[in-house]
Amino acid sequence: MAERAGKGEGIEAESALDKIGNAHFYLKQYDEALQHRERRLRLLLAHFGEEGAKKEARVAEAYTDVGDVYDEGRGDFDRALEYYTKAVPVAEEATGKLSKTTGLLCHCIGVGYKNRQRYAEAVPWYERAVAAFTFTYGAENEHFTKDKERKLQEAKQKAA
Repeated sequence: MAERAGKGEGIEAESALDKIGNAHFYLKQYDEALQHRERRLRLLLAHFGEEGAKKEARVAEAYTDVGDVYDEGRGDFDRALEYYTKAVPVAEEATGKLSKTTGLLCHCIGVGYKNRQRYAEAVPWYERAVAAFTFTYGAENEHFTKDKERKLQEAKQKAA
């Protein structure tokens, strides 16, 4: 619809690209998902510029979404890690080092390393996730925070 309105390359198309990319991803149509998610990322980077993009949570989300296609859709964690690690400083700047957004991203990276039995590399990411979730959820959602702490301890044991 944004393209038909003559706004296909403007920021107005960002939300549509996000939704279309997600639909393709959940339908396991990874090539199409990647196409839309990369286009969304390029659009956000162009719209906010280099400095502005470092402070925009949607940019962190877009990096993460592209990484998810490489990781979950194509089984290429190393390529996904490139996007995830670009997302981390953006998420920290946009939402804070101890935010839910940053915590989820660090947790995803930890899980990726753990799934590949690279436990020592998973530990610092789990530690960052636990710190963020403890700060964000505290006692309100203790079971969520304890689950992340349990995963951290498992990775530490296996790394030793």
